[in-house]
Parts: sequence; C-alpha cells; structure tokens
Amino acid sequence: MRLNRSYEYYDRIAPIYDSMYKDDYWKSAHEQIKRTVLKYVPSLDGLEVVDIGAGTGTWGLWFAQLGACVTLVEPARNMLEIAKRKFESNNLTQKVRRFICSKIEDLENYQQYDIALLLGDVLSYVEVPDLVLRKVAKLLKNRGFVFGTVDNYFSYLKDVIIYGTLNDFKRLQDVGRLPIGSEYGVFEAKGFTEEELRALLKLSGFYVVEITSLAVFMDTELNLKFGTYFNREAEHLLYVAVKK
Repeated sequence: MRLNRSYEYYDRIAPIYDSMYKDDYWKSAHEQIKRTVLKYVPSLDGLEVVDIGAGTGTWGLWFAQLGACVTLVEPARNMLEIAKRKFESNNLTQKVRRFICSKIEDLENYQQYDIALLLGDVLSYVEVPDLVLRKVAKLLKNRGFVFGTVDNYFSYLKDVIIYGTLNDFKRLQDVGRLPIGSEYGVFEAKGFTEEELRALLKLSGFYVVEITSLAVFMDTELNLKFGTYFNREAEHLLYVAVKK
C-alpha cells in the first residue's frame, strides 16, 4: 500500500471535502472553536491572520467576515481553488492578503501576524510538527495567538485495538502514528496526548493557554465548561497558545 502525503489526499477529495463536515459533530466542533476564538480575541477587526492548512477556506472566510485580513496557506491546489471561489462569491477578496499554495515548511513569508490558525489537525498531518511550530512562532508577533486542533492519541489507540493490526499497534506505541484515509487514499498521521502537545508547544516558544476536548457534547456550553475533563476520550483536541 502506497502512503500519500496528506496534501495529496486532500487534493484528491477537494470536490467533496466540505460535504464531509456538515453533520452534528462538526457543527458542534465549529461552534466551539468560534466561541473559543472570541473568548480570547473578542474583536478580530483589522487583525492579520495566517490560516495554515487553510483547506477550502472555511475558517479564513469566517475570520474575514469578522473584519480580519487573512493569508491562506494550503499545499493542496484544488482545495485552495475552492477557497478562492468562496471569497469571490462572498465579495471578500479585498480581505485576502495572499493565497499561497505551499507547505508551511517551505513558506517564505516575512510578514508577522496577530493570529495563526492550525485548525483541521495540521500538526497531526505534517511530517515534522516541531519544525512547523517553530516556523509558526517566527510568523507571529509577540503575544500572538495560535488556535489549532490535533488528532487525539487515545482515539487512535481505541481505533487500532478495535480495527488495526499488531504492526499498527506497535507503530502507534513507537512513534504515535497511524495510517488513515478512505477509498481515495491513505496517509500517515500523528495522534497527540495532551501532555505531549503541551510539551511541544512550550519547547517551540509558546505559553499554553488551553487544551481541551473538541465536541464531546453536542451542546456548546457543555463543551466550553467541561471539555477539559474529557481530554482522553475525545477524537480531537483543541488548543490555544500564545507566543512568548
């Protein structure tokens, strides 16, 4: 079985990507993320935001609608083309600094931003997460925020026990990675524990503000109030950090 790069996989599924995230779980997840962003940054008007792994532009568009100026970075060209069309159809192209088809590791951009987004489990899908976080730290202004999500190691562990092979289990134990995907292809991704994610953020120059489970409840208020109690049960973890 040939493993794809994660961006090769997402380039392939770009036409159906948005339709995969319309169920109640993802509606709850998106609402929790929005509420979390606005809790820490109540006004986005005029802020500079870099959306890394921007995908089809869902998050960049939301930030632009609230007044931010956005730079979208996405290595899957087909995903980025959809993002461009979304901004055009919403008459918000004036809020876009640049659409950049690139991996974050290869990005040459010396502008500094108020907020960096690593939503869509970017750290789980890149090859060297610590390298990516160090790059993000360089892109952020002092006291700039990063908002992101990762796949949860304990969710991977449950899946590999139920569905995986002994080799999958051993690889997960050794490096925290598993092959994931669908009939459209397979790529390897990394699951994080809360402790591992917290340590990685600190080593990369960030102060950890919050790490919580994502959408363990359908009710946003419950997620905001009790999410941190379910960090070993959730499929994904949501994190907030500030550049030191």
